Amino acid sequence: MKDKYRVIYQPRGAAREYSELALNLYKGCPHQCLYCYAPSCLQRTREDFSISFGPRAKIIDLVQKDLIEMKDAKDKRVVLLCFTCDPYPGNYDDNVYTQLALELFKAYNQPFQLLTKGGMKAARDFHLYKKSDAYAASLTLLDESESLKWEPCAPLPLDRIASLRKAKEKGINTWVSFEPVIDPVQVYKMYEMTKDFVDFYKIGKLNHYKNQTDWKLFGETMVEKCEKDGKGYLIKDALKAFLT
Repeated sequence: MKDKYRVIYQPRGAAREYSELALNLYKGCPHQCLYCYAPSCLQRTREDFSISFGPRAKIIDLVQKDLIEMKDAKDKRVVLLCFTCDPYPGNYDDNVYTQLALELFKAYNQPFQLLTKGGMKAARDFHLYKKSDAYAASLTLLDESESLKWEPCAPLPLDRIASLRKAKEKGINTWVSFEPVIDPVQVYKMYEMTKDFVDFYKIGKLNHYKNQTDWKLFGETMVEKCEKDGKGYLIKDALKAFLT
C-alpha cells in the first residue's frame, strides 16, 4: 500500500497518532485559533492563513482519482479529514467541497473520519456516513468567553457538542479530540456532558505554551473516567510521557 497518493497521504509525527491516512481539502482556515500549528507548518503567516482560505486546486478531481486507485489496490485504511484545515471552514458555499468529497468516499466505499470545529454545519452531510465512518469534534473550552479568546471565529463549544449528539442520533460513530487542553476542569465537564453519545476520546495536552497544569494528574483522571464509563480512549504520546 502506498504512503502517498495525489492528495491523500500518510501523516507524520503526532498527527500519525490520529489516523493512518489524511486528506486536506482546503488551504487556510478562518477560525483563527491562537494555538494552531498549521500556518507555521505550511510556512504562511497567520493573517494570510486565516484570510486567504478556499478549496485546493482541482481538489475534487484529485480525490476521485485517488479513490479509484485505492479501490483498485483494495486500500481500505481510514482517511481523516482534515489536519491542516477544517472541513467546515465557513458558510455553505465555502464548505460544499466537503460534501462533494464525502459523496465520493461513499460512492467508492472508502472509510473516512471527519474532525471539525464546524458544529452543526456538519449535520448537513450526516446522510453520507456509512457504518465504517466516524464524526469527531475538537473540544477545547466550555466557557464561551474563553473559547472566543482562543478560537475567535470557530463555532462555539455547545454547537460542537450538539453536532456530536445529532451524529449519534443518526447512528454515526463519534469521537472527541481533547487537544489542546487549556483548562483540565473544563475538559472534565465536557467529558461528562458528552459521554452518553460519544464513543471514543483522543486526549492530548497543551503544547508550545508554558502551563502550570499537573499533566500526570490530568492524564490519570481522564483514564479513570474513561475506564469507569467503559469508553474507548487514546492517550497521545505527549501526554503519555507523564504517565510512565
